[in-house]
Amino acid sequence: MKKNLISSMEFFTLIASLHNLIHNVLIHNNVSRRNNDRLKN
Repeated sequence: MKKNLISSMEFFTLIASLHNLIHNVLIHNNVSRRNNDRLKN
């Protein structure tokens, strides 16, 4: 039981970390795109 609980916690922590990483990358890309559009205009 304990092993399953720890594995689940590690799994959710991993998913949360990946989610944050992807979220940050997407936001960074959107900001860069916006800045590029502003420079063109």
